[in-house]
Amino acid sequence: NTHTEDVTEKKMELDSLKFSIVEEQKLLNQGLIQRKELDDEISMRQAVLADLKTSSDSLKKEVETLSSQHSLLVSDMEGLQEKAKNAYQLEEEKLKRERSEEEVLTLKKTIEDLEMERCGLVAGLEDQNEIDTLKFQLGEEKKKRMRVEEESERLRDQVNSLSKQAST
Repeated sequence: NTHTEDVTEKKMELDSLKFSIVEEQKLLNQGLIQRKELDDEISMRQAVLADLKTSSDSLKKEVETLSSQHSLLVSDMEGLQEKAKNAYQLEEEKLKRERSEEEVLTLKKTIEDLEMERCGLVAGLEDQNEIDTLKFQLGEEKKKRMRVEEESERLRDQVNSLSKQAST
């Protein structure tokens, strides 16, 4: 009887061990499944990382290309600005010369006209009143001439000022 009890007890222990082994096997299988899932996740992240590295390298090359293009554009722009500045200065100088020459010719012509008019009037004057009137007119013409010269100087100053502004 004791023997039967021992056998029964041993069977129960054996069943308990079998149950524990089955449970341990289930846990082990779950662990293996989780490990496979983690390995898959790692592989997927490594693939994404490789894609990101490729994209990063591609973007670096694109940035380098764009940087080179930007440098070329800046250089071209600076060249064009210099050309525009030079063209502006040449045109400005040309206009100054033309205006100055035109003003000088106009003033000379006015002076000649006034001188001829004065000579003609002086020859035909009969009294001092007419001489005084002509002197007054000559003075007025001289004032006009001074105003023209002042205006010419003012215009030159404006041109110089605009030139300085254009160069900045």
